[in-house]
Amino acid sequence: MAKGQVLIIEDEEIVRDSMRRVLADAGYHADAVPSAAAGLSRLAHQAYDLLLVDMKLPNTDGLAFLREVRARDPLMGAVVVTGYGTLEDSSRAMELGALGFVLKPASPQRLLAVVEDAIHRQRVAEETHRTRALALLLDLSRLAARESDAERLLTTTLNVLDSYAGATRSAVLLLDETASSLRRVNSRNVGGFNGLSPYASAQLVQRWLHQPDPVLFPTEGVHSLALAERELASAGISRGICAPLVALGQVMGALVLGIGASHPGLRGSDVGFLTVACGILANAAHARQLAARAAAEATEGVA
Repeated sequence: MAKGQVLIIEDEEIVRDSMRRVLADAGYHADAVPSAAAGLSRLAHQAYDLLLVDMKLPNTDGLAFLREVRARDPLMGAVVVTGYGTLEDSSRAMELGALGFVLKPASPQRLLAVVEDAIHRQRVAEETHRTRALALLLDLSRLAARESDAERLLTTTLNVLDSYAGATRSAVLLLDETASSLRRVNSRNVGGFNGLSPYASAQLVQRWLHQPDPVLFPTEGVHSLALAERELASAGISRGICAPLVALGQVMGALVLGIGASHPGLRGSDVGFLTVACGILANAAHARQLAARAAAEATEGVA
C-alpha cells in the first residue's frame, strides 16, 4: 500500500520526473503534470493527500493555482517548490495552506522529509475535521430529541452550523401554509430579507423533489435557479449553500448559509455534513409538527 497519493505540478520536465522517481522509490504513489490546468483536471478525477506545486508555472503562478484549489477543497494540503523563495511569497503561501517549502535543487532526503511531515500534518487536520463533524452531528441528534417546538428546533441550530461552516449570513426558511413560498423563520445578518418569492421558491422546491441535494452558490449559470440566486444575492448571500429540509420525501424548508469572499469555500465533506444535519433536523421538526397538529385536533374534539 502506498504511503500517500502525491500530485506534482512542475513545468520543468527534469525536475518533475526527478521528484516523481524519488517519491515513487520511497513508496508513494506520485503523479506529475506540467501545468496548473493539467493539475486541476487531474484533481477533478482523483483524490490526493498532497500537492507539490512549483511557484512559477506557465500562464499563472503556484499561488494562484493554490487559491483555486483551496476554493474547491479548503483542507487540501500543499508544499511549494521554488527556485528563489522570498519572505512575501512564503507568507502568502502559508495563508493559502502551504504545509512546507522545497528549494530547488533539493536533495532526495530533503524532499522526502518535507513530504512526510506535510502528509502527517494533513492527515491530523483531516481527522480533527472529521471528529468535529461527528461530534456536531451527535449534538444535533440530542437537540432533535430534546427540543419540543419545531421552529425553535430549526432556528436554535443556526449558531452551531454557522460556526461549523464559517458562515457570515444565514437563514432558516420554511414553506408557508400554502406551500408556495419559503419564508424566513430566523436569520442572521440578512437585513430585511423575509424569504423567497413564490416563483424562486418553486425553482428550488421542484429541483429538490427530483434531486434533494444542496445547491452551491454561485451556480455558474444554472438558468433554472437564476431568480433564487438573485434573490439570495439581494440578501447578501451571493456565495454559499442552500440545503433542503426534506422529511418523508416532502420539502418543508431550507437552510441557507452565506460565506464571505475571503472564505476558502466548502469542501465535499462539509456539504455531506450539512446534508446529514438537515436530514436530522427536518425529520425531527416534521415529527414535532405532526404531534402539535394531533394535539390541536384532539383539543378541538374535546371542545
